[in-house]
Amino acid sequence: MTGGQLAIMFFGWVILSPLAETAVLAVIQEGASHLAKPNKAALIAAMTMAALHGMIWWAWPLIVLVPFLIFVIPFVQQQKSYKKALLSSAATHAFHNLYGFLCFLAFYKMA
Repeated sequence: MTGGQLAIMFFGWVILSPLAETAVLAVIQEGASHLAKPNKAALIAAMTMAALHGMIWWAWPLIVLVPFLIFVIPFVQQQKSYKKALLSSAATHAFHNLYGFLCFLAFYKMA
């Protein structure tokens, strides 16, 4: 794998994906908050995102449900700024994906 391919993979996995997925999570949570209380809306949003990941691989929802429950917390607890909630959730998500990216690199080099 070339350096350029790794850079593209890093950008997609650690920067673009967390921003996009967190934005979708926020929209789902906002919509669910009109139908349910905040904690239930957060659960609905996290389960929906986990189910969407399940379209890729059947076991993926089991892996990503808890992280998405963590990523949705800033939206439930937002006091002043939706932008701050989005940025803190996306940053948490990015660090989570960075760990996965580093694990991928470690195992890729071992193979």
